[in-house]
Formats: sequence, C-alpha cells, structure tokens
Amino acid sequence: MSNDSVMNAGSGGDRIRDFDDGTRKWPASFIAFGTVSDPGPISSPTVVSATNPLPVTSLQLPAALGQSTMASALSVAIASNQTAIPVSGTVTANAGTGTLAVSLAAIPALGQATMASSLPVVVSSNQTAIPVSGTVTANAGTGTLAVSLAAIPALGQATMASSLPVVVSSNQTAIPVSGTVTANAGTGTLAVSVAAIPALGQATMASSLPVVVSSNQSAIPVSGTITANAGTGTLSTTQNPQTSGGLTIYRVLWPGNATGVTIKTSAGQIYGGYLFNVATTVRFVKLYNKATAPTVGTDTPVMTLCVPAGGGATFNWDKGIAFSSGIGVGVTNLVGDSDTTAPTANDVTINLFYF
Repeated sequence: MSNDSVMNAGSGGDRIRDFDDGTRKWPASFIAFGTVSDPGPISSPTVVSATNPLPVTSLQLPAALGQSTMASALSVAIASNQTAIPVSGTVTANAGTGTLAVSLAAIPALGQATMASSLPVVVSSNQTAIPVSGTVTANAGTGTLAVSLAAIPALGQATMASSLPVVVSSNQTAIPVSGTVTANAGTGTLAVSVAAIPALGQATMASSLPVVVSSNQSAIPVSGTITANAGTGTLSTTQNPQTSGGLTIYRVLWPGNATGVTIKTSAGQIYGGYLFNVATTVRFVKLYNKATAPTVGTDTPVMTLCVPAGGGATFNWDKGIAFSSGIGVGVTNLVGDSDTTAPTANDVTINLFYF
C-alpha cells in the first residue's frame, strides 16, 4: 500500500503524504519551523524530528532556578490540602485592604515550656546578649562544638569590671569569702541571715567566728590563760611589773629541833630564797618533795643547802625547781640525810619564794 496519494492524478497533480492502515488513508501532518515570509510560506522549513527539536522561548519562566525576590518569581496558588511548607527568612503578612485572619492554634501558651512544646526560632546575627537561667546543654550533634574563649577572663581573682557576672544557685553551699565584703541593697532593704552568727558572749574556739585584728588596733584587754604559739620561730615577751599575783614567801626563824615542816601540800616550784646562819658552825637546810611534813633523818631530801657559819646564802632559779607532790623543809647540824642533830633555836633564818 502506498503512503502517498496523487491529487488530480490525470493531469499530474500534487502528491499528498498519507498513512494507509489497510482500511482507510490518514493524512500525515508535520511540524516545521523556519523563517516566515509575509506573505508566503516558511522559507527553507526544518521538519521537527528527534534530531531537530522544536525550539521554545521561555518568556514567562524565571531567569534561573533557586530562591528569588517576589518581582522575579512566578505567582503560584497553594493547594487547599497542601501540607506544611517550611519557611526560612522573614515572612511579611499582607492582608491588603481587608483583615488578615491568623490561626493561633499552633502558637503555644505564654511562659517557659519544654523544647517539644516550644516554637523553634533563629536568633539574629546582631542579637544583643540574652540572659539565660537554668542549665544550658551544648549539643554539637555528631561534630565538634566550637567554643569561643575570647570573652572568658583569665583565671584568678580580678576586679568586678574584669569579672563575669554569675548567679549563685538557691541551694549553693557556703562560699568562703576573703577580703572586705560590701553589702549593697540598692534602694531596697538588705536582708541578712543571722543563722550562722553565734550567740553573744565568750565561747570556745570551735563555737566562735574567726576574726582578723586590724593593723592599727588599740590594746585589747585579755582575761584568762593565754597560750602563746610562735610556730617555728621565736616568741618575744616583755615582763611588766604588777601589783598582784607573783610568788608566795615562806619565812621562819628555825626553832631548836630537827622536825620537818610542810610549806605547801600540793605540787609547786621554788624560784629563790635567802638563808642566814648566826651560829659559829655550818648549818644545813634540807628540802623535801612531800605533801605532808617530812620526817628528818628518815625521808630523803631532794636538795641540801649549806649555810656557812655567821653567813648567808642567796639563790635564784628563774625557771623554778619543781616539786611534784609538795614542798617540805628541815634543818640539821650535819650534812647526812639521816642526821637528826637539832640546831640551836634561832640559829637559822629561812626565806623561800615559791609558787
């Protein structure tokens, strides 16, 4: 079957391209493009084919793909069942001359809420500092969190102007403070808790507040016993005369016997004394460490002092001679511990200074 039909075949008419499907013929049409002459057909037409596609001019399409301004973008209508469209940047609502209807269904209630119940926002690049309370958790995802240390001051104590402001938590344990603390209540009232201030009056060290005495503090009267602690150095002291206190004096003109006498019935110390003997022979004063009257000739003296004939003896022990039980005294003519020879009455005068 021929795919061409000849018009007016007897006189050599035009040939028309057609398609014969076996039952009938269908005229074949072609699309061509080229320069149009007016009047006249297309000169040198090019038939559209797979190798010669029909050229199209996109007069209504934007110049390039991607986000653009409204003036350079095509207008579209969003379908009534369109799902939510993520929007970045600033959205300007324009109701024209009517009323803009806004649905508040997706806007959460005012006040702090969890992340799941909050709207996501983007902080602007020139946003001023935002105060943050509570715990801030930095989340770098699977990458590395970049932290700028430019605003963090150097370690160590600094002035207020060079320090970061902080808020002490409500359950913060006690913070040690050194230096001078200035309380500033502003224009209101400063609330001070006296829970940690002990009761007035003298107390033990464990129940007292530590204080520092100023460098120009005047003299502070002190009562009681003072324990001086110089640490590993040397403690310098000054002795000043007083009208009370001091040592006790024991004085006696020794009678004509060798019977011991108790000076002090408890522990004490002898710091010095003056002895005198008017006899023509030597006499011996014996000291005993005993709380009761010593038995001369039986008890052993801890010290024997020799008083020359017609002379005296002076002694001074600034550190003291200790007697742990008590202080007793006796006088004999001979030096032996077991001697009981009694001197003549008033031969010996005893003056002892003890504590």
